[in-house]
Amino acid sequence: MINFRQLFIENLDNILYHVTYTKNIPKIRKFGLRPMQTSNWTVSATGARYGNGEIYVFEKFKDAIRWATKMDWNFNSKWGSGKISIVSIKDTGEWELDSSSPFEQAGHEGKWLKKMRAIPPEDIVDTIVVTSDVIKQLQK
Repeated sequence: MINFRQLFIENLDNILYHVTYTKNIPKIRKFGLRPMQTSNWTVSATGARYGNGEIYVFEKFKDAIRWATKMDWNFNSKWGSGKISIVSIKDTGEWELDSSSPFEQAGHEGKWLKKMRAIPPEDIVDTIVVTSDVIKQLQK
């Protein structure tokens, strides 16, 4: 079993975290992460996608959990529904800072990053389904 508390506290070198729908995990494990996929976030006034189709990641697991709970609430009206997962990936570099949502980055633990290049399946380390038990374990 994954020690979520350890991931939450420790600074793991060369690991980044991507938040996605749990239903996407089989495809991600098979094909990796690819840019230009359907965006989860759009500008409410225009319906335009945020960003240009980049892959977004977090340097710190704690930031990924916070984003996962936000995403779960926005799309499922619940925290820890199991419909959101975190994908841990090897950091192979070539990332740039994501400065698209400064309000949401307030209080962040690490850098929020993005890039337009694909992440191959061999760079996927693990996945974690964000359930209420995972969130509770991290709050201990």
